[in-house]
Amino acid sequence: MQSSRQTFHSSRAAAELPDPAQAETERGWAALQALLYEPAPPDAQEDPEALRRWVRDRTPRLREAGMAFYAAYPDDPRRWDVVVYFLMQSVADLASEGGALIRDEQKAWAAELEKMRLALERSTDASPYAREQAAGVVIQRALISARMPAAPDSAQRMPVHEAPEKDSAVLRDIQRQIDDFAERFPEGRMPGQLQAMYLRMLERRQPDAVGPLQTTLLNSPNVSVRAVASGRIELEKARREPLEMRFTALDGREVDLVDLRGKVVLIEFWATWCKPCIAEIPHLKEVYERYRAQGFEVIGVALDRALDRQKLLDLVAEHGVPWPQFFDGRGMNNPYAQRFAVSGVPFALLLDREGRLATTEVRGPRLEVEVSKLLGSAGASS
Repeated sequence: MQSSRQTFHSSRAAAELPDPAQAETERGWAALQALLYEPAPPDAQEDPEALRRWVRDRTPRLREAGMAFYAAYPDDPRRWDVVVYFLMQSVADLASEGGALIRDEQKAWAAELEKMRLALERSTDASPYAREQAAGVVIQRALISARMPAAPDSAQRMPVHEAPEKDSAVLRDIQRQIDDFAERFPEGRMPGQLQAMYLRMLERRQPDAVGPLQTTLLNSPNVSVRAVASGRIELEKARREPLEMRFTALDGREVDLVDLRGKVVLIEFWATWCKPCIAEIPHLKEVYERYRAQGFEVIGVALDRALDRQKLLDLVAEHGVPWPQFFDGRGMNNPYAQRFAVSGVPFALLLDREGRLATTEVRGPRLEVEVSKLLGSAGASS
């Protein structure tokens, strides 16, 4: 699930409380927000390891402050936004640990968090967003655990079934959970995100099952699941037929993929609010400069809102990004993002010389490997 910003999603207004209780509640919420948005020190902003240490050291303070707000203001619906934040953070931690890892010191917090999740689902004042996230996080955990191998250590892990019949049973159960979730939240975005995760996993485990399932999902009760199915079918079409894209770039350049036939083209979906996207820019520039003379081109599709246009211009200039940017100010509703059901960034399409989709798996070192292969290079140029 990619590339969403972790925030307290204040989806509901504060409870109607008489002063001075309201003022006290607002001070508590403001303090919590200040801690959440506390900027990292300069050294941590430049050093990934220092940033990880800073985040790790801040986590107990943020947890303590969040729990204090949750306990102190039991009638304020924003307490559920705090719970959602912690739930989503727990999923991110689970993924970064490499599986369903539950260390002894984490068990008490995991148990407390589950109690709060269940309380949220039973509550009468949680927002639809909070309810959707609280229900979906259970499926996210199942997906992360199912796609990770067990590790030979003493930590407790959820079981991963390797026998084909057991693996099929696990996959069927996860799809059933997603189907139920989609029916429960027909307008929610999270069912589509989870369905996309599941389909990517299914491609690796049971590739022959993907096509029939995608066709079935076109009739899902959830709008985002239908969009994911449609987008993936579009991707399959792009593997067979040359992709078409024509626009006036942010800097005024006219761009038409027809004019780039014979070249290998990377279409990079990104946004200025996406830190992994920005972190990837130096590597993209390096590959671009190394292979451009051999016929490699890059097109950016910036999924920013209209009000962030100047921020986009400044960032492109600051990083010296030389390739054209398609920007329409519609954010994730960009027509190309919608067409291919892009639910998170960074996301990329790598096209071969005929303009057909070759792969979407181009993060990190994989990009140069795939570009070199499509160009017919013997290896990286010196």
